[in-house]
Amino acid sequence: MKKKLKEIDLYSPIKTFFTDLGYQVKGEINNCDIVVKRGKQTIIIELKLNLNITLLLQAISRFSLSDNVYIAIPKQCTLLKKNKIQIKVLLSRLGIGLILVDIQKTISYVEVVLDKSEYSPRKNLNIYFYDF
Repeated sequence: MKKKLKEIDLYSPIKTFFTDLGYQVKGEINNCDIVVKRGKQTIIIELKLNLNITLLLQAISRFSLSDNVYIAIPKQCTLLKKNKIQIKVLLSRLGIGLILVDIQKTISYVEVVLDKSEYSPRKNLNIYFYDF
């Protein structure tokens, strides 16, 4: 029988990933799921089993605490599979990083697929606005 996945199941692989990179990792600090620190750098990570507007709003609110905000979801998230490019564009525009956790492997795998960055969209120079 398959064990029902919980948000907490994402914590351990992420903690191991960042600890191996030399960060200190703590859970549930100031209502943040994970706070990662190294020197003066602070990263806030919000965990969810599904990508939804609640998660995005939660991540945006974390910018009052840190400039480095990430969301972490299972790699198997259905919405992500269907709309990966559009989701990456949206997160880039919002300045939110994306971490995927593959929890179906024997050993969980963590991948940072989108770093927090300043987004500047490319302009489509082939579109003209003749009505102006």
